[in-house]
Amino acid sequence: MIITIVIIIIYYVYSIIKTHKLEIHNRKMYLLREINIIEAERERIAHNLHDSAGPELSLIKMKLDSISSVDLKEGVILEDTKSDIDLILTNLRQFSHNLMPVALKAQGLVSALYELCEKQSKSPLRIEFVAREEYKMPDETAIHLYRIVEEVIHNAIKHAQATLLKIQVDLIDNRLQIIAKDNGIGFDYNKSKPVTNGLGLKGYEYRTELLGGTYSIYSEKGKGVEVVITIPIQSPNEPI
Repeated sequence: MIITIVIIIIYYVYSIIKTHKLEIHNRKMYLLREINIIEAERERIAHNLHDSAGPELSLIKMKLDSISSVDLKEGVILEDTKSDIDLILTNLRQFSHNLMPVALKAQGLVSALYELCEKQSKSPLRIEFVAREEYKMPDETAIHLYRIVEEVIHNAIKHAQATLLKIQVDLIDNRLQIIAKDNGIGFDYNKSKPVTNGLGLKGYEYRTELLGGTYSIYSEKGKGVEVVITIPIQSPNEPI
């Protein structure tokens, strides 16, 4: 009788654990689908801006360039209009790039990160990026990793008061490791946990967990912040 009760209890506990794990898995898959849908929409908008709005504005500017028979006042207005179009085109390209970097799909994650770090490396924060080679991975994984590094850089610029941020990418036993360390003011991680659970660090955590990876952050006051993210990656030809 006692053995039967113990077996029933064990089975009941096992069922609860199994159901809980399934719920977590389903929730993660739902979040992953939602994020992938958002990224796909960002890519669609970026392509539309690049392939439609940009060329149309360039065509309008070409038509304005062909106008010559105007008086002095109209000439000033014409030049101002063309300058405005140039500014809109510049902002449009930057907006399109922020939505979906061209290098990410065309050349791969490492090339896109080099480009990102070069653009974001400006006074007072200098960014050093190191990676030995380009790594093959599914497009969705590359996009998530790119967004993670974007968030690392954003937090370093906004919160760290750092002058140097070092980012290193390595492949170790089919796991991609990203290490980012700044020389900023740092913080007491244990005391600041309620604060660091904001959107920035949650962004790291969500994407890392959805990719089946691990996330660690190390910091002390006056000693900067080190972020270590490890993600298992598969070849694009392997089942995901």
